[in-house]
Amino acid sequence: MRQAILFLLLFIAAAGAAGAYEEERELEAGAYDDYVELMSSFENQSLESRLEARLYTEGGEGPLALEFEHSLESAGYEEEAEIRVTFEALVEFVDKNGDGGFTREADEVIQEIPLGDRGTVIYGRPALEKLTTGGSQGYKLTAGGVTPEGAGFEVSGILFSTPATYGAESLSPTEMKVLVRIWNFPFEEEDSRVALRAKVYSEKGVEADGSYFYTESETTMVYFDWLGTVTSDGSAASAAVTSALSDDEWLVFVAYPRGGEVVHDPIAGVVQKGQTKPAPASAAGGKEKGGICGPTALLLLSLLPTAVYLSLKRRT
Repeated sequence: MRQAILFLLLFIAAAGAAGAYEEERELEAGAYDDYVELMSSFENQSLESRLEARLYTEGGEGPLALEFEHSLESAGYEEEAEIRVTFEALVEFVDKNGDGGFTREADEVIQEIPLGDRGTVIYGRPALEKLTTGGSQGYKLTAGGVTPEGAGFEVSGILFSTPATYGAESLSPTEMKVLVRIWNFPFEEEDSRVALRAKVYSEKGVEADGSYFYTESETTMVYFDWLGTVTSDGSAASAAVTSALSDDEWLVFVAYPRGGEVVHDPIAGVVQKGQTKPAPASAAGGKEKGGICGPTALLLLSLLPTAVYLSLKRRT
């Protein structure tokens, strides 16, 4: 009986905390010579949740790297997980097998342009910008530049302290909208396309499900999902994602349509462990409002067994 009552009390406390956890988080930001960072935190009497996002330029030499990390502390219990995406190169290719994606074994490579190399400075100081939309406060971090070949490449990350609508998309405070922009790519063939080559890595290992890459801690999953909207010269388009595992790193190719400017918006975030997709999915039309946010409620509920055990252990 005592255990059942304790479980019920913890459930009520977690449910009350969940609303605050999603409604408002404290945001801090900093910009430095070769990286820019955002830190988002929530703390109450029972837990502390901390998100950290950093965009590195490697001293201006590149390649750009985006790191997204989540840590959680509760009743003396700690866990963390991080995922890192490195944007390595742009590949011009001819889609020989007609599947829309890039496959090195099947397609013809025309040229490959590195997005950074030792001794080649193509990125300036990363920038930090405050954002306000519908009363929600946030930050946008950005780094970009132009390669010696003339191709422009830029990555941005957007994070809000409260639920917000950015463009046509609803974002929770535990989701970071990522913007990848490619412009003025120097195509050499008329029937070719361009693919972004990236690596996805975590010290805990990374699992993949199509465009969705994730790493796990004990109760949560930190993810990077390449699925998102794509525009080519302002018109709606699509991207095709192919990947292969090599030495504990996922090599990812994101193939885009031909255009003078291509913009893609993947997303990074944290959800409760066991979910294979962010819930509810935001790319297809946003999240339902009101009540407790699903990912956060599940995240907190997943801590209940640990909290119950620690509380009962102290009583016995």
